[in-house]
Amino acid sequence: MIFCRHCNTNKKEEQYNKSTSRCNNCESKRKLKYKDTPKIDVTEKECFTCKKTKSLGDFHNDRRTPTGKTSSCKECASERMKRWYWDASSARKQSIKEGTLRRSFGISLDEYYRMLEDQKGFCAICGNKDKTRYLAVDHNHETGEIRGLLCSQCNTGLGCFKDNLQLLTNAYDYLSYKET
Repeated sequence: MIFCRHCNTNKKEEQYNKSTSRCNNCESKRKLKYKDTPKIDVTEKECFTCKKTKSLGDFHNDRRTPTGKTSSCKECASERMKRWYWDASSARKQSIKEGTLRRSFGISLDEYYRMLEDQKGFCAICGNKDKTRYLAVDHNHETGEIRGLLCSQCNTGLGCFKDNLQLLTNAYDYLSYKET
């Protein structure tokens, strides 16, 4: 028996639609709700945002509306999403960074910024600043011990060498041999 949270009843497994998390009866009702929406046959529509009349191809599909299209054109919807992204981005990015640091390395954003301050904002290997991104937290994959902050290129380089000192030594010897 599986409990359908939409009609609050227990249903046999064959009466339950796992892909929609509804029993077959509730799924049929949901589909009918949109099927009964009267459709209007038009070739053009006025955008709610910019007030320009555009062809239906300039609008996203929305089966809940009489025209089958969204109220704002694709261009206006894209602009709205860009504004939302940039308006909320700094707080959202900081929140995401905090969660990632906590989950992956067990440190807070304040601890990360202290490490960044200790390194004066520079990569621990090459000494460059990564202007476009946060410096990556470099850690020992076996012990989890944090070693420092690296730019994306140095972090990727160490990752390619699998943190193996012998491979790094071989690379150093190779470069030294080829320079002479």
